Amino acid sequence: MATDLTQELKNCMEDYFKNYPNMSINGLSKRAQVGATTLRRILSLSLKGNPNPKTVLNLMGILTKKKDIEHIIKSSPPLIKKYLHESFRIYLIKQKSEDTNEDPQSYYALSESLNEDGINKIKSIQKEAIEKMKAIIRCPSNAGTHQFFTIQLGGIRPSRD
Repeated sequence: MATDLTQELKNCMEDYFKNYPNMSINGLSKRAQVGATTLRRILSLSLKGNPNPKTVLNLMGILTKKKDIEHIIKSSPPLIKKYLHESFRIYLIKQKSEDTNEDPQSYYALSESLNEDGINKIKSIQKEAIEKMKAIIRCPSNAGTHQFFTIQLGGIRPSRD
């Protein structure tokens, strides 16, 4: 038996097909990056349980013609709106300006794919920064009561190929 969410999604898809009579299930599948079989199951209400949240988000992005997750959710019918909000709420939380102040215990992890030249440039900057940090730490005028701890790591992980 189909869920109410699936029924609501089916109604949205049917409205879309009424507005775009030349659009096929396969065409919508490609645009939404959702399997055609999944779309057929939604339309026939033969989907077991609720569809994957990413499936619903991708599909609603096309059906509402919105790209931003907040706009997609706001433009969705009630059950879909609730389902998407519950599924993607972590992406909807805006960071308050008072939360963005740097904290002495903050640390940042950076990870990108780089070539040798990029890695060498970063290592050079790190070495220079470490030397400057050592000088600051060793300077008696900077002694205080706040504990400060930092770790500087850098390296290359072997590829999984």
